[in-house]
Amino acid sequence: MRYATCETWAEWLEKNEGVSVSADTIRNRLCIARVFGISARHTNKRVNKNNLFAESDVRRACVDHLGPNIPVCDEDSFTYIDGIRYSTIGALTRLIGVSKPTISHRLASSGIIPIRGKMQGGQLRDLYPEPQVRGLCIDLLDPNLIQVGEDGFIIIGSIRYGTIGALARLLGISSRPISSRLACSDIVKAHGKDTMGHPVDLWPEPAVRELCASLLDPGLPCCDEDGFVDIGGVRHGTKLSLAPLLGISHHAISYRLASSGIASVRGKAKDGNLRDLYPEPRVRELCKDVKKRKKPNPKAA
Repeated sequence: MRYATCETWAEWLEKNEGVSVSADTIRNRLCIARVFGISARHTNKRVNKNNLFAESDVRRACVDHLGPNIPVCDEDSFTYIDGIRYSTIGALTRLIGVSKPTISHRLASSGIIPIRGKMQGGQLRDLYPEPQVRGLCIDLLDPNLIQVGEDGFIIIGSIRYGTIGALARLLGISSRPISSRLACSDIVKAHGKDTMGHPVDLWPEPAVRELCASLLDPGLPCCDEDGFVDIGGVRHGTKLSLAPLLGISHHAISYRLASSGIASVRGKAKDGNLRDLYPEPRVRELCKDVKKRKKPNPKAA
């Protein structure tokens, strides 16, 4: 069995068989096929580490470049090679109903080698075997797997179901508190796929609303992006938002507040979680003798 580098094979094929195929193409095809080279010492004592490939592997990986005829696709971008139907990712997307990004992502880690084919217009394209692509996407081809709309919702038996992301946008709270509450609930989810063909979990909107009722109280004060809200003309904030404002740690604030008797107000943080909010003036007075953190000196870095 003959072994050589990709560069040597490219030169040899062009010189001896009149085939123009670049070393990069050979290398990429071998990589896709998960063919690993071997190491050997050159006559000049230089070691080619994992850089030598067998002729049979090179020919198998580049069969469409080395063959005498390039397959030509029909008007629908399909062609048969050895009885197996091949086509472009775009045509396979339309055929099996799975998105281009999903098929491409799965093909990238599959080891399936594309065959180079010619479109009706003469353009060269990579063609993939339909049966193997269907096998890669078998979990998305379940006829019972429902397709959600672009907004992330679908009606199932008169009840609206949605992804966690879609429900978060609808309810005006972040995904994290919804996810954490669902993880501890007995709400039954449905399974579907999004517009990109990715499998997703779907949750009934009424049940999620009830589960997150405490976060949906319209009377709850809502913090701004900095973690503050005006309540009765007094600025309130969480311990985490007050800490950088006062230049001290939130642990120091917590320690002082624990024995202060200062009442907190329940409010909704930017992330949609419920938080205790404290009046800034009183916290500032309470912590006035706490040693402030030293700000880093950029010149000293």
